[in-house]
Amino acid sequence: MLIKKGLVFVSVMLTVLCPHALAQTTVQEWIDQGMSLYSQGKYNESIQSFEKAINLDPKNADAWYNKGVVLYDQRKFYDSLEAFNRAIEANPLDADAWYNKGSALAALGKTASANDAFAKAGELGSTDQNATASTRSTLDGAVTSEDWLNKGNKLYNQGKYEEAIEAYDNALELDPGNPKAWQNKGYALNKLGKNQEANECFWKATGLNAGYASDRKQWAIDSESKKWRLKGTTNAYSLMRARSKTSNDDAVSLNPYA
Repeated sequence: MLIKKGLVFVSVMLTVLCPHALAQTTVQEWIDQGMSLYSQGKYNESIQSFEKAINLDPKNADAWYNKGVVLYDQRKFYDSLEAFNRAIEANPLDADAWYNKGSALAALGKTASANDAFAKAGELGSTDQNATASTRSTLDGAVTSEDWLNKGNKLYNQGKYEEAIEAYDNALELDPGNPKAWQNKGYALNKLGKNQEANECFWKATGLNAGYASDRKQWAIDSESKKWRLKGTTNAYSLMRARSKTSNDDAVSLNPYA
């Protein structure tokens, strides 16, 4: 979810060639300011900055995307969905926007549409393995989401983390709004050292149920990791990896029937 690094470079090059370059630079400045405000927890001010960028460039996909992220964190799912739709209109090939559209739809209980968006993200080559959940087998619907969740927990406790993730994916295919499945998938991903994907799972869990923002995942909602979620930050990932390792030193045992 990073801003294309060429954006600022291109705007600088265009100062020689194009009279509109100044406007593009200003757009980027508003986006940068919005990210900074977001990292400070100033969500309303952050949205205002992204809207300033949008006013200057209504087709700026990153501004719409980042606005959608902030709105989602405020649990304004309808508004978030609209922002992700606008990001997709501006850049139909943005797998992250499609994936987050699916997340907003799932939060609104629109499971079928959410699965379509997740599938589209997968087709576009999203690096987030959650985006392929809608293509997993569900044994012709004979197994419930809770059944898959319990199976995943058993596999996790046996140290079979990859198999556990597959079970959680099946649970999420049937119920994308299951915060426990997102949380436990995050634990399994962390065990495999896939901290970036784990962070996304924890965000999903806390977005669906604020009660899942436990101390074990607090690193995922501090200011540095907030910056990473927006399109535009380069240094938060290494910090996030270090924090995730520290916060997961203790063994986690999952109740297979919780």
